[in-house]
Amino acid sequence: MSPDAPSLPPPDFEPASAFPEAGWLRQAVAARDWAGIRQYVDGLPRGINRSFLVGVVADIPGVEHPLRDMVAAAPDDVLALTLLGTREVMLGWEVRTSARAKDVSREQFAGLHAHLRQAERLLIRATALDPTHDAAWASRLTTARGSSSGRTRRGAATTGWPPTIRTTTADRPGCSSSCAPSGAEAGRRRTASPASAC
Repeated sequence: MSPDAPSLPPPDFEPASAFPEAGWLRQAVAARDWAGIRQYVDGLPRGINRSFLVGVVADIPGVEHPLRDMVAAAPDDVLALTLLGTREVMLGWEVRTSARAKDVSREQFAGLHAHLRQAERLLIRATALDPTHDAAWASRLTTARGSSSGRTRRGAATTGWPPTIRTTTADRPGCSSSCAPSGAEAGRRRTASPASAC
């Protein structure tokens, strides 16, 4: 780069710079305009991944308090369950920090896992109520990674996941025995549905 060339501006990592709706969502949360947020989400075209907007809302400090009230008042509200579940994931990672595992205390790991267990309960309910809710499934992937739940011999979280986001082919017809689930998981699958086992 020549000394006369203009310098580039610093990188802008603010989501609202590229996605103005992120700024609007933050304002709506601050105003407790949950009806407006729901209207926005419900108005999105079918097939749009809602994970981004869920992440924007869940990243707001303190948002878990009104979300807990919403879930208590309406335990079948898939959006509220997903928002709160995703916030619980973020709270868990805040407790754990981004430090290397060897530098994380047992108490921090315990805090992470407590939040991830709560998140998983909320997100399981959300996906049971609406199996097409992509943001809830995306957050469940994060809880599985953080809690090491649902692991197979190959380390892939597969139990209960829709085929579009399974990471193995263990329960698809014609798969080889090398991709079959092991241990108790294999027993449950074979007992529940012999046709689904390899």
